Amino acid sequence: MVTGCFGGDDPVASRCPSGAICDSSEGIGPVHAKRADGSVGVSVDEAWPNRPAEAAPLDAAELAGACAALAACVPIGGGADMTDEETRHLYMALCLDASSSYFWEERAVPSSGKNERWTYEAREILASGSCAGVLSAQTDRPAPIVCEEAGCWWSSPDLPVPTVTCAGDVATLSTAGKTFTRDCARALSTCSETSPTGCADRAPVACEHPAKDRCDGDVRLGCDGAGRVSFHDCARVPGGTCGAREDGSLGCIYPSGDCGTQPTCEGDVLTTCALGESVQVDCKALGLGACVGGLCVAE
Repeated sequence: MVTGCFGGDDPVASRCPSGAICDSSEGIGPVHAKRADGSVGVSVDEAWPNRPAEAAPLDAAELAGACAALAACVPIGGGADMTDEETRHLYMALCLDASSSYFWEERAVPSSGKNERWTYEAREILASGSCAGVLSAQTDRPAPIVCEEAGCWWSSPDLPVPTVTCAGDVATLSTAGKTFTRDCARALSTCSETSPTGCADRAPVACEHPAKDRCDGDVRLGCDGAGRVSFHDCARVPGGTCGAREDGSLGCIYPSGDCGTQPTCEGDVLTTCALGESVQVDCKALGLGACVGGLCVAE
């Protein structure tokens, strides 16, 4: 494992114990030279060797149900410019927008600061049966574990890369007298005693920068400014593909969220649009209250 260590004149950054490895963000392995056409010279398999098997992507009905529950249960601050109902409609619309709700899932990493991949979180929400369960579907990830489009790594000004022990899918990370735990199943992964993050997350891989993005199947690969491979799996959204978008950039192309269906209620059933499909959500079956004004409401 090729790693870096904090240092320099910054009094915070230089607290890393002498000789200890406190940062694993440097791209591992050989630097993959760019291809003849100037694009990043790495394949999907090289970008993520031994990728664990993952649960299937959410279908349109699952996405709609999870978004309906979140829109009903997330606390609303009562902004001056929008009513609570308008705010919940906006929250629902953003959740149903694949480019928004799948921001982290497309990168195949847990959500910002959390242990969960979106696919896992959404299914926890659907199974929760109450707003309390909906709001507890996300759990905080140990702060030194960073996950971005270049993968996941350990980064701390004073805590060395931990040792890891596994009990099934649960990782216990020990460093400098502190312990952290991660349930790797929540990241659609498995425990790994050789990973600095405790789970078989995608680790940073070295590449020659600058390099143009390219598609390898449904995955968009690139090389970030730190010389690490960036990874976007467009197929984590059903129907998602990698290709040239309308603005000419290369990236994920998702099914349109617009199927001509406005959110409506019929009894306790919400009809809405997800991933280009008209789908129905039984609000009561989610443990919520009635369907009112094109929204499921909290019990």
